[in-house]
Amino acid sequence: MDFEMGLTPKEVADRQAKAIEECKLLNENGGTVVIHGKKYTGVEARKQIFFKHFAGYGRLVKTRTERDDKSVSMDYAVEVLYKGIGWTVLGEDGTEEIRTASDINKKSAYPNCATSAQGRALGAIGLTGGEHAATVEEMLSALTKQNYSDTEKTKDFIEAVKLAYDCCVTEDDLLAIHKIEYKKISSLDISKDTRQEVSNKCVEMYRARKNAISGQEPISQNSAHTNGTSNAKIN
Repeated sequence: MDFEMGLTPKEVADRQAKAIEECKLLNENGGTVVIHGKKYTGVEARKQIFFKHFAGYGRLVKTRTERDDKSVSMDYAVEVLYKGIGWTVLGEDGTEEIRTASDINKKSAYPNCATSAQGRALGAIGLTGGEHAATVEEMLSALTKQNYSDTEKTKDFIEAVKLAYDCCVTEDDLLAIHKIEYKKISSLDISKDTRQEVSNKCVEMYRARKNAISGQEPISQNSAHTNGTSNAKIN
């Protein structure tokens, strides 16, 4: 590798500062998910910010993985290519997921752990998720218990389910999570018509994420609806 193609310490610092500022502004403007008025910027959005500012000079590297029938743990490092030095760790962190801790972990502990570890590593260099970095499961559980408007509850539930879908990296994981979250719709204290709208939206998001995983083009928004009712059968 030609280390002379890397960045100087000042260039790294400048790019990092700009990435942090962009992430901060995103958090202040509502992030990518808002739950109960709390702002959260998802891992994918923060990864996009990092690679935008460090295109060709930055990478996320998995440095450790341990898993058994009880838990999964892993570490990730954010590395930057320094001029004259090579790839150097800018920040690192890790996490552990207990397989029985939540419905999501029972099916997708590994991808959930990977997403969480990446988020923590990005947070180590200043690209944090904002003031409310709760887990997907915590957010979804809270939505079934709080008493607030249908509009707020619907918006928050859909945002949280989308975040859960985005954690999935295989179609099998996605289908398992979809079945779990789809059942939770009946627990929401919302009107029948609103519940139908949420069902339709979940199916639409499922199909969009499935297409993204398989590398297909996203389907049109209307294709997840049939005569105003949810197509609960997933193809």
